[in-house]
Amino acid sequence: MGAVIEFRNVDKYYGKYHALKNINLEIDEGEIVSIIGPSGSGKSTLIRTMNGLEKINSGQLIVTGYDLADKKTDINKIRKNVGMVFQHFNLYENHTVLENIMLAPRIVLKRPEAENKEIAKKSRLGRKSRFTSQTTVWWTKTTCGNCKIAGNET
Repeated sequence: MGAVIEFRNVDKYYGKYHALKNINLEIDEGEIVSIIGPSGSGKSTLIRTMNGLEKINSGQLIVTGYDLADKKTDINKIRKNVGMVFQHFNLYENHTVLENIMLAPRIVLKRPEAENKEIAKKSRLGRKSRFTSQTTVWWTKTTCGNCKIAGNET
Protein backbone atom coordinates (compact mmCIF):
# COMPACT_ATOMS: atom_id res chain seq x y z
CA MET A 1 0.00 0.00 0.00
CA GLY A 2 1.24 3.45 -0.83
CA ALA A 3 0.57 6.88 0.57
CA VAL A 4 -2.61 8.51 -0.70
CA ILE A 5 -1.95 11.73 1.20
CA GLU A 6 1.54 13.20 1.49
CA PHE A 7 2.61 16.40 3.20
CA ARG A 8 6.19 17.34 2.30
CA ASN A 9 7.69 20.27 4.21
CA VAL A 10 4.30 22.02 4.28
CA ASP A 11 3.95 25.49 5.80
CA LYS A 12 0.78 27.51 6.20
CA TYR A 13 0.63 31.08 7.46
CA TYR A 14 -2.24 33.35 8.40
CA GLY A 15 -0.49 36.70 8.18
CA LYS A 16 2.47 36.35 10.57
CA TYR A 17 0.92 33.40 12.42
CA HIS A 18 2.64 30.15 11.41
CA ALA A 19 -0.24 27.64 11.63
CA LEU A 20 1.48 24.62 10.03
CA LYS A 21 5.25 24.35 10.47
CA ASN A 22 7.24 22.04 8.19
CA ILE A 23 4.63 19.27 8.19
CA ASN A 24 5.86 15.92 6.87
CA LEU A 25 3.20 13.25 6.97
CA GLU A 26 2.21 10.23 4.89
CA ILE A 27 -1.18 8.57 5.20
CA ASP A 28 -1.32 5.18 3.58
CA GLU A 29 -4.27 3.63 1.82
CA GLY A 30 -6.64 2.10 4.37
CA GLU A 31 -4.90 3.75 7.33
CA ILE A 32 -6.98 5.33 10.08
CA VAL A 33 -5.43 8.45 11.60
CA SER A 34 -6.44 10.55 14.59
CA ILE A 35 -5.34 14.16 14.73
CA ILE A 36 -5.39 15.26 18.35
CA GLY A 37 -4.09 18.44 19.94
CA PRO A 38 -4.99 21.57 21.86
CA SER A 39 -7.06 24.39 20.43
CA GLY A 40 -5.11 26.42 17.90
CA SER A 41 -2.56 23.69 17.16
CA GLY A 42 -3.50 23.44 13.46
CA LYS A 43 -5.69 20.32 13.38
CA SER A 44 -8.52 21.89 11.39
CA THR A 45 -6.09 23.79 9.16
CA LEU A 46 -4.28 20.54 8.34
CA ILE A 47 -7.54 18.83 7.43
CA ARG A 48 -8.79 21.83 5.42
CA THR A 49 -5.62 21.82 3.30
CA MET A 50 -6.32 18.23 2.19
CA ASN A 51 -9.18 19.28 -0.07
CA GLY A 52 -7.93 22.71 -1.00
CA LEU A 53 -10.14 24.73 1.36
CA GLU A 54 -6.89 26.27 2.58
CA LYS A 55 -3.90 26.85 0.31
CA ILE A 56 -0.46 26.00 1.63
CA ASN A 57 2.27 28.65 1.50
CA SER A 58 5.16 26.30 0.84
CA GLY A 59 5.99 22.64 0.52
CA GLN A 60 4.09 20.01 -1.38
CA LEU A 61 0.73 18.37 -0.68
CA ILE A 62 -0.15 15.30 -2.75
CA VAL A 63 -3.66 13.80 -2.52
CA THR A 64 -4.31 10.59 -4.48
CA GLY A 65 -1.40 11.40 -6.76
CA TYR A 66 -2.36 15.02 -7.47
CA ASP A 67 -0.24 17.96 -6.33
CA LEU A 68 -2.73 20.43 -4.85
CA ALA A 69 -0.37 23.35 -5.47
CA ASP A 70 -0.08 22.56 -9.18
CA LYS A 71 -2.24 24.96 -11.19
CA LYS A 72 -3.06 22.13 -13.62
CA THR A 73 -4.72 20.09 -10.82
CA ASP A 74 -8.50 20.07 -11.10
CA ILE A 75 -9.42 20.68 -7.46
CA ASN A 76 -13.09 20.03 -8.19
CA LYS A 77 -12.23 16.52 -9.43
CA ILE A 78 -10.42 15.86 -6.15
CA ARG A 79 -13.24 17.34 -4.08
CA LYS A 80 -15.69 14.88 -5.65
CA ASN A 81 -13.92 12.17 -3.67
CA VAL A 82 -13.05 14.16 -0.55
CA GLY A 83 -15.57 15.04 2.12
CA MET A 84 -15.48 16.76 5.46
CA VAL A 85 -17.74 17.08 8.42
CA PHE A 86 -16.74 20.38 9.96
CA GLN A 87 -15.80 20.71 13.62
CA HIS A 88 -18.90 22.71 14.52
CA PHE A 89 -21.19 21.03 12.02
CA ASN A 90 -24.35 19.72 13.63
CA LEU A 91 -24.60 16.06 12.77
CA TYR A 92 -28.02 14.52 12.43
CA GLU A 93 -28.61 13.15 15.92
CA ASN A 94 -30.99 10.47 14.64
CA HIS A 95 -28.14 8.97 12.57
CA THR A 96 -24.93 7.27 13.61
CA VAL A 97 -21.61 8.90 12.75
CA LEU A 98 -21.24 6.35 9.96
CA GLU A 99 -24.66 7.27 8.52
CA ASN A 100 -23.77 10.97 8.70
CA ILE A 101 -20.51 10.30 6.86
CA MET A 102 -22.22 8.25 4.15
CA LEU A 103 -24.92 10.88 3.51
CA ALA A 104 -22.93 13.14 1.16
CA PRO A 105 -21.62 10.34 -1.10
CA ARG A 106 -25.16 8.98 -1.34
CA ILE A 107 -26.67 12.36 -2.28
CA VAL A 108 -23.85 14.05 -4.22
CA LEU A 109 -22.30 11.05 -5.96
CA LYS A 110 -25.59 9.10 -6.13
CA ARG A 111 -23.71 6.15 -4.64
CA PRO A 112 -25.99 3.37 -3.37
CA GLU A 113 -26.09 2.84 0.40
CA ALA A 114 -24.89 -0.75 -0.02
CA GLU A 115 -21.76 0.45 -1.83
CA ASN A 116 -21.08 3.06 0.87
CA LYS A 117 -21.40 0.36 3.54
CA GLU A 118 -19.02 -1.93 1.63
CA ILE A 119 -16.44 0.88 1.37
CA ALA A 120 -16.84 1.60 5.09
CA LYS A 121 -16.46 -2.10 5.92
CA LYS A 122 -13.21 -2.34 3.93
CA SER A 123 -11.83 0.69 5.73
CA ARG A 124 -12.90 -0.47 9.20
CA LEU A 125 -15.25 2.53 9.43
CA GLY A 126 -18.21 0.22 9.87
CA ARG A 127 -17.21 -0.90 13.35
CA LYS A 128 -18.53 0.72 16.52
CA SER A 129 -16.90 4.06 17.23
CA ARG A 130 -16.52 6.39 20.18
CA PHE A 131 -16.85 9.44 17.94
CA THR A 132 -19.44 11.96 19.08
CA SER A 133 -21.26 14.82 17.39
CA GLN A 134 -18.36 17.03 18.56
CA THR A 135 -15.83 14.98 16.56
CA THR A 136 -14.17 16.43 13.46
CA VAL A 137 -14.27 13.79 10.76
CA TRP A 138 -12.55 13.77 7.38
CA TRP A 139 -13.40 11.03 4.93
CA THR A 140 -12.22 10.38 1.41
CA LYS A 141 -12.92 7.65 -1.12
CA THR A 142 -9.71 7.01 -2.99
CA THR A 143 -9.69 5.67 -6.52
CA CYS A 144 -9.34 2.12 -5.22
CA GLY A 145 -12.36 2.43 -2.96
CA ASN A 146 -10.80 2.70 0.48
CA CYS A 147 -11.65 5.30 3.10
CA LYS A 148 -9.71 7.53 5.41
CA ILE A 149 -10.87 8.97 8.68
CA ALA A 150 -9.23 11.40 11.02
CA GLY A 151 -10.84 12.45 14.23
CA ASN A 152 -10.32 15.29 16.64
CA GLU A 153 -12.08 14.49 19.87
CA THR A 154 -12.40 17.86 21.57
